[in-house]
Amino acid sequence: MDTYVFDADAFQFSPELLNQLAPDRWSHWGSQLTVYPLDYPIYNQILFVQGLVLSDVFYADRLARLRDAELKAGGQEVLTLAELFETVQQSVWSEVLPDSPQPAAISSLRRGLQRHHLAILSNLVLRGYGGIEQAQSLMEFLAAAGTIGAPDDARVLARHQLRQLQAAVDSRLGQDSLELTTRAHLEDVRDRIAKVLDAPLQGY
Repeated sequence: MDTYVFDADAFQFSPELLNQLAPDRWSHWGSQLTVYPLDYPIYNQILFVQGLVLSDVFYADRLARLRDAELKAGGQEVLTLAELFETVQQSVWSEVLPDSPQPAAISSLRRGLQRHHLAILSNLVLRGYGGIEQAQSLMEFLAAAGTIGAPDDARVLARHQLRQLQAAVDSRLGQDSLELTTRAHLEDVRDRIAKVLDAPLQGY
């Protein structure tokens, strides 16, 4: 999953291939003919694939099963919630977290994936309150709806990771070599995290 979906080099295509792609022009009774845009939506397609996988990983029922698996393992080694959260965070935010290669620029695809991961963590912390009603896209809806009913252990792990990420982002923003779009992205991430952490706790 890390290598083939979330890795920064998971989706690498030559400019020649990208320039040969075109949107679907097939028209039949179940669909409308695509007129615009003329370019193939490569960014949206890749982000959709990554977002679906990421949302599925953090689906509330799956998180509950991982929590319960620790009780059923009887001392055997199993994947824990903490390991899942840590592994995904290290993969998605490798350009930001300490002890990782930190390039001057974060690509547009990586920024999109990071926003979706941030939305999932935020909805876990806020227990999905208001997330569905405020969703402006399918990906935002998935980030909110999929986390409803997640166990409390997942919520506290998400809050812990947001604090870790907040510190890492602050450190990166202190570097003068950041490319402008990357800096703007990290400033937005910092502000979103602060808003979530400052929000009143929902539920019990």
